Amino acid sequence: MQNQLLQYIKSNNLCDLNGKIICAVSGGVDSMVMAYILHKLELNIIIATCNFNLRDKESDKDQQLVKQFCINNNISFRTISFDTKKYAKEKKLSIQMAARELRYNWFLKLLKAEKADYIAIAHNLNDSIETFFINLSRGTGIKGLTGIKNKNGHIIRPLLFANRDDIYNFAQKENVPFREDATNAETKYYRNYIRHKIIPLFQGLNNSSFKNFENTIANIQNVEEYYRTQITSTIDNLVIKTNSSEYIDIQTILGHNNNKLIIFEWLNPKGFNKDQINNIELSIKKGDSGKIFYSDNYKLYRESDKLLLEPLKEDVNENVNIVIENINSKIQGYNISIINIDKDFKISNDKNTAQLDFEKIIFPLTISEWKKGDKFQPLGMNNNKLVSDFITDLKIPSRNKHNILTLKSEEEILWIVGYRIDNRYRITENTKTILQIKKV
Repeated sequence: MQNQLLQYIKSNNLCDLNGKIICAVSGGVDSMVMAYILHKLELNIIIATCNFNLRDKESDKDQQLVKQFCINNNISFRTISFDTKKYAKEKKLSIQMAARELRYNWFLKLLKAEKADYIAIAHNLNDSIETFFINLSRGTGIKGLTGIKNKNGHIIRPLLFANRDDIYNFAQKENVPFREDATNAETKYYRNYIRHKIIPLFQGLNNSSFKNFENTIANIQNVEEYYRTQITSTIDNLVIKTNSSEYIDIQTILGHNNNKLIIFEWLNPKGFNKDQINNIELSIKKGDSGKIFYSDNYKLYRESDKLLLEPLKEDVNENVNIVIENINSKIQGYNISIINIDKDFKISNDKNTAQLDFEKIIFPLTISEWKKGDKFQPLGMNNNKLVSDFITDLKIPSRNKHNILTLKSEEEILWIVGYRIDNRYRITENTKTILQIKKV
């Protein structure tokens, strides 16, 4: 197996044999065999082990086994202890996902701290086949059927060619120490159920099932690679990118034979799940303009003629509360001045300038976000209008509505900043002095 592993590394170009490798070792047979072989090959390795404190004293015994193995073989050793249950509760994750997140975060930190080149993980062929079945049952699409990759960035999996029985037999033959995790036999876990109940059925039908699965996964990986190249090219041709957003023209996408597939492949990597994407497709068919869909990091706007995607960011007007105490106040972003009306005075048509009857205004003034239920009398009207209705009438895109500010005096709106002043504070024939506020 030592020669097989070396050949697997070379033929798949997994790593530079002169590089430094962080070797992730749990104490189980797979990782102990991987560490044993990499050490026998005289590669530059550091063994790293995590104690997740999930199995009481058993976790400590796993940690001690790995440590003793490193001492006996003069291998650099790093370890860390996690309160996994607490982390899972805080992050609202399953125990398995919490442990995965903790260990990979630590491995990446260790990679940087040790100035290492690779992180070696001891996944084997069985793990890859189990992943295939898990994803097949979840309907994850072609990518999910590619099993486990032997290389992903800094992470390498040099034992992915070997099945679990061969690894176990090698450990017995070479007297490689390891510990059994009793939970690996519990079929209440999804992966373990597939491992102990499903895969043996295939092995019973065909002695070559493992080799056949390996070949099938390799073929699917090739198909997925070709598919990924083609779909990426298609999306690049259809998606129009700007400095801070990207969009697809609705009529163009509707005219494409594979529009559902394209929308999925465009949005799924951005964090939109299948149900959300189905709702987006439905909004296209129904013509539901104005709808907004969210993933963890993006907003998608269904506008009349396009699907517009923008990254989520802190709203520029979030929690804005500017106080103007008097006419001498210096406010960043605004110029405030007093104008006496004379024969040369002309009312400004600049939408970013508000000219108000000074004698009707009571200080202090505030500039803040509009709130639900806010009302004012738009210039030229004698009746109140909800700010929300005013914004809708102007056909302001949904993505911009939350950025609209109001200038208020004693909770009365004087100006929808950048759009319209209140009719009650307009300049009349009786106005002598004007308060001018200009957004710059």
